[in-house]
Amino acid sequence: MKLIGFIKQHDAILDAVDFLDFKKASEHNPKFIASSKLHLSRIYFRNCPIVFGWMNYFKDLDTGEIIEPQSYYSDGEWIWPSYFMYYLNKFNSWGLYQDFFNSIENKKYHVNVSNEAEIEAEIVLLNLFKK
Repeated sequence: MKLIGFIKQHDAILDAVDFLDFKKASEHNPKFIASSKLHLSRIYFRNCPIVFGWMNYFKDLDTGEIIEPQSYYSDGEWIWPSYFMYYLNKFNSWGLYQDFFNSIENKKYHVNVSNEAEIEAEIVLLNLFKK
């Protein structure tokens, strides 16, 4: 499973990026995504199962406002935090994750996650967070 969209200040894991680095990279990457692909990507995000979560929430690192419940999603190939879509929209940083968006486009935005893949994603996250 591949991890994507993790920010160090929310999730202190090895694969996470620093929030300021994320913001800077967003400013220097292609920001355009066709509106039809953007719409399909948002639907895809919403249709993927939550594979891990608990009773807490994430706050916007700029404003401190509550943005998302503390949960994590997977499509069987990728794992991402609930705040990933929020920050993609906030910074219009879709161009940073071309491999991910190519992957979901190749799947024709169809979500098909097996029980085994959900369990694998849960195990990956449990191992990340227990360190």
